[in-house]
Amino acid sequence: MKILGLTKEAYREYKGTTRDNHKTSYDQARRKLTRNVKLGEKQKSLFNWLKGQQEYIYGQLKIVVKEDTIIEVENDKKHEIKDWVKDEEEYNHLSKKLNIKDYKKKRHNKVS
Repeated sequence: MKILGLTKEAYREYKGTTRDNHKTSYDQARRKLTRNVKLGEKQKSLFNWLKGQQEYIYGQLKIVVKEDTIIEVENDKKHEIKDWVKDEEEYNHLSKKLNIKDYKKKRHNKVS
């Protein structure tokens, strides 16, 4: 799986505005954001299409990709899509496949 590039500005924004990522290395940030793009909801926008870029929403995180490079990351509740649910199984699968070191695997507890 191809890991997306990441501009320094987008990396700084990611580290500074997302929970528990202030110490995330550049390499791990690329891997995590690649996973988030794969899991996110692709947005349709004439503006982005004209600029040759694509926008994805993952939770409340907006990720903008141009030519296989993440050029913008913005963390704001205004981006949150109502009824969006993260696919935990795919999240775990991609985290392993992308060798993400600190992902939190959710376990399903059995009720007796």
